[in-house]
Amino acid sequence: MSEHSEPRGLTDESRAKMTRRLCAVVLMFEGLVVFFGSLVASRMSDDVSSGTALAVGGGLAIACILATGLLRSPSGIPVGWGVQVLVLATGVVVPAMRRPSSSSSRTASAVAWWVRSCPASRPRASRSTR
Repeated sequence: MSEHSEPRGLTDESRAKMTRRLCAVVLMFEGLVVFFGSLVASRMSDDVSSGTALAVGGGLAIACILATGLLRSPSGIPVGWGVQVLVLATGVVVPAMRRPSSSSSRTASAVAWWVRSCPASRPRASRSTR
């Protein structure tokens, strides 16, 4: 082996591609969870009108799906972070979304997003010098 050969394992390019794919999966499923959560919130919330809950929830679900498409560009991860913050903020605004089951799904999505999108959370391939 030469001194400058690539180590076995994932290259930076394949690592970035895998990160984008996994972030896309998180956002797509989160879009579904947000949409169905907005249907529940429209029926259960006394503080927010049904139309408002459906409009905000539908808008967030569409934002999740659009952010999935933006993951191809360098601005995709920051847009995904923005969507995560907005989704977590719905738990503060809509009381029906404060239920434990809804809070746990939002928290799980946020954790999965953080693990896949933060460079510091990913293990790096060690490069040995021989």
